[in-house]
Amino acid sequence: MDQLELQVHGTHTVALKSLASAGYRWSAAVDNPKVVAVERLQVAARTEQPSGGNSRDELFQLTGLAAGETVIHFKQARSFERGKPAHAVYSLEVKIL
Repeated sequence: MDQLELQVHGTHTVALKSLASAGYRWSAAVDNPKVVAVERLQVAARTEQPSGGNSRDELFQLTGLAAGETVIHFKQARSFERGKPAHAVYSLEVKIL
């Protein structure tokens, strides 16, 4: 599991490989939302023609709210495939100083 240290009110952007062109989206769940906030960032639309179905990375901004530790669980899945295992998962341990 990856680890990150962040100051209270500090921010950090997490970039996750996208498969949006195949219908997959990343979601995030925080064990202790009093310690860190997670916000999905909007990515500007492409101005050039995408090649080979490539999708832009999905970005999440983390903001330290209070001193402490928590884990953020990211899951990549298709919304229309409820009950199926996630295509990919990524967990990040965050310590707010």
